[in-house]
Amino acid sequence: TGANVSLRITDEFMAAVENNSTFIQQWPIDSQEPKVTQVINARELWDEIVDCAQKRGDPGLLMWDNITRNLPSEFYKGFESLSTNPSLRGDTKVW
Repeated sequence: TGANVSLRITDEFMAAVENNSTFIQQWPIDSQEPKVTQVINARELWDEIVDCAQKRGDPGLLMWDNITRNLPSEFYKGFESLSTNPSLRGDTKVW
């Protein structure tokens, strides 16, 4: 109770959802040599995300490529968005 769960969604993932194709999950996310990878059906995961959001109100979605394309910090050399800052009320603010 009181937690806020959000998922980092990329344009690549959404394209895989639209095309009903596979998507490779990996950790670390931006690594050229990830330690963990898993191939999933993007549409199946999307359907599960939507179902959970409708039933429980979480997870929220961070459309990450839109965020990094449009946030002012992305236009200043040396700054980039790395995470979000949830408030005590559970609202998600992107910095």
